[in-house]
Amino acid sequence: MGRFLLAALALSLVATPAMAQDLSNDDRKRIMRWGREAADRVVRERPPLISSEARFMIESAIADTIKLVCGEELKFVVAEVDDATGLAAGFLVPLSKNAWEVGGWHRVMFDAATGEPKSIEPLSRGCLGFPKENRRRNRTQVELFFVSQILEPHPTENHVALSLWQSKDVLVVTEAGTWKVSNGRISFVSER
Repeated sequence: MGRFLLAALALSLVATPAMAQDLSNDDRKRIMRWGREAADRVVRERPPLISSEARFMIESAIADTIKLVCGEELKFVVAEVDDATGLAAGFLVPLSKNAWEVGGWHRVMFDAATGEPKSIEPLSRGCLGFPKENRRRNRTQVELFFVSQILEPHPTENHVALSLWQSKDVLVVTEAGTWKVSNGRISFVSER
């Protein structure tokens, strides 16, 4: 009996939160950086990071691939261009008049010079919008958002954007456990 308890304790010590979160520090920083930039570019017009020709090419390619399923319209924002590789990271973000859309986002990696898409990945499978006014019908203040994430074992850029747009914490439950996104920063809370 004592050996079994010792083995269980050893197993629990081996399965650390660092293993469960499966997210490198570099990846965490990238997701936070891209999420912040995408969130900002959705609400403010900023100078483009790519040429108008490249933008036309990538938006045309996306239009043939992605259809509007969430929100009222789609907005394409470029979050970053890597000068060393020539690759750019962009996001296709659904927009609604009265809600911040967290569902329906797509991450788009493409050639910054030509606009040729390299990959298009959904960040969610369904639609999920949160009221922009930050109040429910019964007038109670929203203190925290709680969402599940089935496509990645960690939060993604859309969760970072929601935390910034709403100035609220977002708890994200994944197969690895629970994460907290607060003011655009990602931290691991607990294993599942």
